[in-house]
This record gives sequence, structure tokens and C-alpha cells, in this order.
Amino acid sequence: KVLQDGKRQILNLGLPGDLIGLPSSLFDVAVNSVASLTEVTLAPVPFARLFELFARFPRVATALFWASACEAAMFGEHLVNLGRRSAYERLAHLLLELLVRLRAAGLGDDLSYTLPLTQELMADVLGLSGPHINRMIRSLRDEGLATIEGQRVVVHDLAALSALAGFDERYLSRKPIPGLL
Repeated sequence: KVLQDGKRQILNLGLPGDLIGLPSSLFDVAVNSVASLTEVTLAPVPFARLFELFARFPRVATALFWASACEAAMFGEHLVNLGRRSAYERLAHLLLELLVRLRAAGLGDDLSYTLPLTQELMADVLGLSGPHINRMIRSLRDEGLATIEGQRVVVHDLAALSALAGFDERYLSRKPIPGLL
């Protein structure tokens, strides 16, 4: 979201396979902007077509409702991050959330993944400054919790990093809806 003063707050990080912009399809104008760091394939669908699809295939409507609920759970956790966690805890939480999400998408290993975010973008996700992010990355490394070298994130002590962040991955758990799949 770009504010009037030109500053931005990154609300979410879309990963391959994520459905982006579904709630915004209910508005006449875009309520947020979307930018890509990597190559993407877009398939814009007007709401009228979605509504038609929902009427013909209620299970599709249920699946999209479920996807929106999962996204809402992440937004809730992001609000807690910004409002109640220290800057250091926010960064640890972000790194762990991405580890879990990228592993689920088949794009991460047990304890590592590629992160195409600059420190400036991480700062915009976490509501912090670039230099502060840099200091915290150094602290994570010095404490043996995690390293970020180039675009590679490696978690060295999952239990300690999770405890620091107060990370509970259950909000990312996507149990299938009984009878839907």
C-alpha cells in the first residue's frame, strides 16, 4: 500500500500458487497495489465471472472462501507483528513464516530458502528502517539463530528462533474442508 507521502507498507507477500486480490474484486477500484519481484503469470477475472462461477459451482465458492479465510489469518498475525512484537521478534517471525510457506509450496528446504527481498523491502514489510534490518540480521547471525547471505536464508536454530518470535505455525495450517477435496 503506497501512502500519500510516498511511503509504503507491504501488507502481504504472495508466493507461487497464491490467489492475489480476491477481496479487492468486490470494489470498483483497486484498494491496494501489487508488484512482483519475479516473473509472474496473471489471470485477471472480473467479479461478474467469479459470481457466475460461484452460482454454477458452489464448491469453487467454498474453496475461495476458505482461501480468503487463510489469508485473513495471516493478516491477523501480521497486525500482531506490527503492533506487539519488537523489531527483532518481527524479523524472526517473518523469516519463519516464509520458511513454512515456502516449504509448503515446495520452494524451501527443511531449514533454508531463497528470499528475493532486499533489506529495504523487508523493512517495508515490518514497518522498520533499512539500517535497523541490517543490524538485526547481523544479530541473528551473531547469536547463531539464522543467516541471510545474498538471497539465501538459513535457519540454524529453529527452536530458539521460534521461541524468540513467539512463532506458532498453526495460523498457516491449511486443513482441507471435509467433503470439499
